[in-house]
Amino acid sequence: MPRIRTVDGIHMSYRLSKSAQVRWQGGTIARREAVFVRIRTADGRTGWGEIGEVYFDPELYVALLNRRVREFLIGRESAAIESLHDALRIRLVPLGYAGMARAVLSGVDLALHNLCPPARSAPLAVPVYASTGFHPHLDGLTEECERAVALGFRLVKIRGGFSVREDVRRVKRARSSLGADVGLILELGQPYAAHPYAYREVERLCAAIREWRVAWVEEPFWPEDIRAYRRLHRRGLTPIGAGENLYTEEQFRMFAGVLDVCQPDLTRMGGVTAFRRIARLCRALAPHQFGGSVALLTTCRAAGALRNLWAVELDLLPNPWREQIFGKSNRLSNGKLNVPPYHLADFDPKVSLSK
Repeated sequence: MPRIRTVDGIHMSYRLSKSAQVRWQGGTIARREAVFVRIRTADGRTGWGEIGEVYFDPELYVALLNRRVREFLIGRESAAIESLHDALRIRLVPLGYAGMARAVLSGVDLALHNLCPPARSAPLAVPVYASTGFHPHLDGLTEECERAVALGFRLVKIRGGFSVREDVRRVKRARSSLGADVGLILELGQPYAAHPYAYREVERLCAAIREWRVAWVEEPFWPEDIRAYRRLHRRGLTPIGAGENLYTEEQFRMFAGVLDVCQPDLTRMGGVTAFRRIARLCRALAPHQFGGSVALLTTCRAAGALRNLWAVELDLLPNPWREQIFGKSNRLSNGKLNVPPYHLADFDPKVSLSK
């Protein structure tokens, strides 16, 4: 088996134009920040991974990769992915079981899986949903929804969390803009809210939007508030989705019974190895993926053939690294993303920015 020769964390940044920037519960997205993981083996192969949503401080992830993880991995057998995954997870325990430690583990896991050509090299069509609906005003929200439909999406996510009354107005306007045949998701993003909703507010909101056929309400509570999720699930007002802020297989096992839609993020919860372990627990899968390029491709390949896949998240903001892999257009057909047989050994994030 080829052994690992080098491990590198690489931080890349791309500033969005003023018109492309968006505000959400967590602040303003003004830049694309990406931390890529590159692993090379003694026989000359290269595998790329990616760590998701590194906006807080990308260089922290790079430092951990290059100062601590690198020395642990060099010389080990690259094909022993599951044992490497578990060994590195234990190695990072002093940093905690979630957050940064699990994200770094995820980036390494993706790179190890991408060392080998994908088992399916033919083009793949994967259902996706548009991650949009940020604009705080209804007219701007309408434009975002209409753009998503024009691009070929059949499922669209908008943002809520403004107030119960305003969220109801936004759902009503979005449904009017999308028409009856396009699915609608409402993200509340409560883990990021400065003033999160009380349980009764969430319940009232879910009851008020039933008539507009929401596919699911996303993250209505704090990530670990299993009691609130269980209580809302029993009410059966609307389907519930969550998972981007769950990090371990144990957490997904706990929440699988109270979520109608599980939304694991392969760049945050352990990579392909962990995803394969938890996918079978979930009723329906809609993997979270915001800002990914290498991660988006890997997610599509890992989830594309699963029977319980509903859709993979796809944001509409500019992304030069994603364009290198998928092309400048999203290439949607009937709500599905045409995933190219792209070999990640050819990937070069610096080339993307230079174009």
